[in-house]
Amino acid sequence: METIRKGKNACFAPNTKTIVLNSDKMAVAAFHEMGHALNQQSTGLIKIIKNLKGLRGLTPLILLTAAFKNKKAEGEKPVGVFDKVTTFVKKNHCGILTTALFIPTVIEEGIASIRGSKVAKPLLDERLYKQLNKFHGKGWLTYVASAIASALAVEAVSWVQNKIVNSKA
Repeated sequence: METIRKGKNACFAPNTKTIVLNSDKMAVAAFHEMGHALNQQSTGLIKIIKNLKGLRGLTPLILLTAAFKNKKAEGEKPVGVFDKVTTFVKKNHCGILTTALFIPTVIEEGIASIRGSKVAKPLLDERLYKQLNKFHGKGWLTYVASAIASALAVEAVSWVQNKIVNSKA
């Protein structure tokens, strides 16, 4: 809430169906948040994508697996559900799995911006509409950058952990 108060962020609160923003400092975000409100009302594929956004919250678990799970030796089989899951994560490039977890967020944020722009188009002159779309594009790129940075960080942790374990063997 502090970042919203300072005008550095905004959000759509689905429980209360309200857009929360500092209108003096970040009014431009209202259209994007309207897009989230429209996504909240959607059915079908958009609803599924919106509901899958929470998957990126699993990133810390993948990071922990990358940091602490040792690769299996040639021919060694995983034992138990936990070992099977963590072996799958370690074996299948933690960074790729992390990227997959971010895909629903990246898609839903893009859809919110597109829908928000459609709401804004009849209300803004051409110059302001172009500025709004640039703002939306830059905002969307922060989600893409976050996905890439998270994936690279998790992959780097896994690589370092593998090097440390292999150097002790």
